[in-house]
Amino acid sequence: MHSIRALRLLPLLLLAGAALLGARGRGGPAVPVIVPLDARPLYPPTRLAWSAAHGLVALVTDGESRRPVLYRAGARGEDWRRWAELPLSAGEGDTELVLAGDEALIFGAREDRILIIRLALADAAPSAPSGFPPGVPRIDTLAAGAPIVSLAADASPPDSAGGPAVHLAYLVRPAGEEGRSILYRRSADGGATWAPPDTLAFGDVEGPALFARSERANIVDLCYRRNAFMTWRGSGDQGLFWRDERPIRLAAARGSHNAVARRDNQVLVICENELHQVAGSTSLNHGYNWERAIAVAREARHLRMPALDCGGGLFWVAYSAGDSMVVLRSASDTALPSQWHGGINVAAVCTQGRPDVVALPDSTAGLLYGTPSGEVYFARVRQPARP
Repeated sequence: MHSIRALRLLPLLLLAGAALLGARGRGGPAVPVIVPLDARPLYPPTRLAWSAAHGLVALVTDGESRRPVLYRAGARGEDWRRWAELPLSAGEGDTELVLAGDEALIFGAREDRILIIRLALADAAPSAPSGFPPGVPRIDTLAAGAPIVSLAADASPPDSAGGPAVHLAYLVRPAGEEGRSILYRRSADGGATWAPPDTLAFGDVEGPALFARSERANIVDLCYRRNAFMTWRGSGDQGLFWRDERPIRLAAARGSHNAVARRDNQVLVICENELHQVAGSTSLNHGYNWERAIAVAREARHLRMPALDCGGGLFWVAYSAGDSMVVLRSASDTALPSQWHGGINVAAVCTQGRPDVVALPDSTAGLLYGTPSGEVYFARVRQPARP
């Protein structure tokens, strides 16, 4: 591990024109402001989530305790503060962060089980001496029945029927079997109880990703890699029943970090291919048909580790440019390369771990990323104006 000196906050980065540092546009010049947040050493994973009621929550790893820790900020990301240390061991398995109604849910993959920690978001006070905010966190365990390779989670917006539905997909590899399985579990009450698992895919599959936060609160989108190409499945009733697989002519590398997001009937799937391109494909009719693949980022010699979100009318893709840059691109319509804004060079660094992005309702994006030299940054970025 590299020595990490601080977690720092980059609260507002307005980029415009050709999306180069110093260019001008409707947001003015690009003048990043970096504010130290915490003198403790902190490490990836970098996970970021947002809700209208509770603002931003970031998950990183404390370098002293070696445990994941949560930080919180308001909607603009200008006032980050340490909130809670989690009873998980860092680095042992995949970790996901979801905001579901008035709770933060942290999912940790640990061998053949999934730990779920639920923390109330209503109390935004700093951590108590125990490492948690005032109140008792709820910790549940779900048995997976086989070693967990990766997991993905998301929550639907609350509706009149009750609390938000929470969705969990995880990839397992049974001992002695060649195939892998993607299992899905659903909670109709914000993560308090869980339905039995359903098998959504089996065989040469990997890299499941979920999205459930579109304008259509009943729709859940799932994507994953099957036999070197991306595949989509969707549910129109909050995960109770799933449509058949729809293959996408979008090649993905083994081990690719995949992502899916939706705006109304438009669905975007993103992956990384063997050339280290960030590649994507769009469906304009709810996932039934898919447009030809495009390159959101050209080929490189290093891992891209793309992240994706949609909100405020825009799709945002964040990725590493290898050893030189953290980049954001945005689009309101995503099917053609010409519809995407040019890459926004957020920081001239090599990332440690994958960056994470959240789309904010004012058409800006929040970006969280770590560097090998020890800092973790938050940037708030505005889409550049067209020339």
